[in-house]
Amino acid sequence: MCMDRLVESYPTGDPGDACRILGPIAIMQADLEEISEFGLQTSIFGRPTPISRLHHTVSSLHHFESGHWVSTYKSRPAAFFFTSGDFHSDQFNKAIAGRRDFVRSCRRGHAERNYSGFSLADGTIIWTLKYVPLAASRCLIFLRVIRMQKFSDQVKEMPRRERRVLETLLYALPFLLAQNLVPAILILKTKKNAVLRYLWIFWSVFVFYQWLQIPISHGESGTYVAKVGVQLFIVILQGFNLVLINPLDRDELLQTKVTGPRDDLLRQVYKVARLFTYLRGVRTPWQVKGIPSHPAYLELQPKTPISRSAFLVRQAAIVAWLYLYLNCANSLADRNSSPLSKPIYGLGYLRVSREEWRTRIMTSLMFWFAFLRAAVDIDYRTASILSVGVGLDAPEDWPPLFGRANQAYTLRNFWGTYWHQMFRWPFTATSNYLARELMALPRPSLLERYTNIFFVFLVSGVMHVMSDLLMGISMSQSASILFFCSMAVGVMIEDAVQAAWTRVSDSHRPGGASTVDSDGYAVPCWHKLVGFIWVCVWLSLTTPAWLCPLQMSKEKSLFLVNIPELVGTRKAIAITVGGGLLVKYTFRGEL
Repeated sequence: MCMDRLVESYPTGDPGDACRILGPIAIMQADLEEISEFGLQTSIFGRPTPISRLHHTVSSLHHFESGHWVSTYKSRPAAFFFTSGDFHSDQFNKAIAGRRDFVRSCRRGHAERNYSGFSLADGTIIWTLKYVPLAASRCLIFLRVIRMQKFSDQVKEMPRRERRVLETLLYALPFLLAQNLVPAILILKTKKNAVLRYLWIFWSVFVFYQWLQIPISHGESGTYVAKVGVQLFIVILQGFNLVLINPLDRDELLQTKVTGPRDDLLRQVYKVARLFTYLRGVRTPWQVKGIPSHPAYLELQPKTPISRSAFLVRQAAIVAWLYLYLNCANSLADRNSSPLSKPIYGLGYLRVSREEWRTRIMTSLMFWFAFLRAAVDIDYRTASILSVGVGLDAPEDWPPLFGRANQAYTLRNFWGTYWHQMFRWPFTATSNYLARELMALPRPSLLERYTNIFFVFLVSGVMHVMSDLLMGISMSQSASILFFCSMAVGVMIEDAVQAAWTRVSDSHRPGGASTVDSDGYAVPCWHKLVGFIWVCVWLSLTTPAWLCPLQMSKEKSLFLVNIPELVGTRKAIAITVGGGLLVKYTFRGEL
């Protein structure tokens, strides 16, 4: 049965109406062959995998009154949750009314994995329990239908955008628990050389791989899918560090006071699981370098340790301002969009127009020193409010995420002092193992030093490629590895120039007007000026290649309250500026 006949058989003959009623069932039964024409990409490496090869042929359908469906497949039974979503999006109608054109457009673009019939954000399909017997699938469906029906009804009554994000986060919860709790229990309950520790890596990779199979959506939930994916991936690296190459056990955790002798098992598991989530190792023997100290506003408070109420009030005020800023920035970007043209590599950079150079420079600097910093910082501060507010952590466990921007006058300082050090521990542990243990490079040596730096940025690039895949950007389009590896090249150039200057000037720290850097050395002001120019140039050369595919992904930001729409853009900007001054002078906000 083809889709044309299916639509014609519906009384109104309207594709949107047919899909609103039949929804994903129509797609699964009637349009299966047409979807496989362009190959729905489900491979981790971005290679097209036709649906027919995945044995996605429906042999039976079982209907529940709640609107959930279980579909059985010829070779490999699986469970699908079909929820009541909106099936009348423009892209969905295009897929039905003009499927041939849609297929050709998918071949030209990067939307192979974004077919609306398989959109998690639309609430159409949640792919779970792959390769699990059908009986277990039916049991899970039954529990979901019977026990969670009231909650499901409440979720359906939520606004569509909020419902999308909530569905994604609820679906992510078991993945996050499985990925974080298993290595924590292994550390507590097994010896350092136990066989189970080596088997864990297969489990962790399997969990992450299953998350990669989530149907991609270009919507509000897409960003959250990518964030969860990054967390799942980073646990693999941190587990590789703490479970295998630098293994911890219960005795060592007691000696380092990460856990206490009176802690029950649940508390111990929580404290160890924190090592896989709070990756800077704050207040542990493994605390990474470059973590900023607490702001002067908190250190000047009369209470010692830091007052919980003062910490929460300050964090809440900054979160409110960051929300205002991101809301206004997004609104202005949507109205005055000037997307970067396709990045040109090699000597093609010399042919870029002056106007485009101006756009690239401004976009790169705003991205690194304003927008991305705010977007990452608001998540961190919100998490700190929740953790400290419910009493799980102390304010001392949550130092600032970012350093001072005035220290970013070299690429080393940019990545090692100014930028967040959230992934430094697992990245450096992995790079040290590869360079020093696996390759056995002599230490100390220039070869070992720069190989180590290269591996750190390479691992970072791989992590961001995983994020790109979850946002619908294929490996062939992603420039993450190229961008982050270019940072290693920039550091090498920087070190070479500094070494040459030291020899020529015959003085490591020449006199003149200077300021003091984070290491306590006096840095001449003109050195900083030249350094800032260098950092800005390198970021402007490399960042557009990374941002272009991200702009094409069409991700949307979710704002529960859109301030510019409520009060107008000008008033929203004025409120943001006024709020920024209030945070700066009342709570001593630092940039």
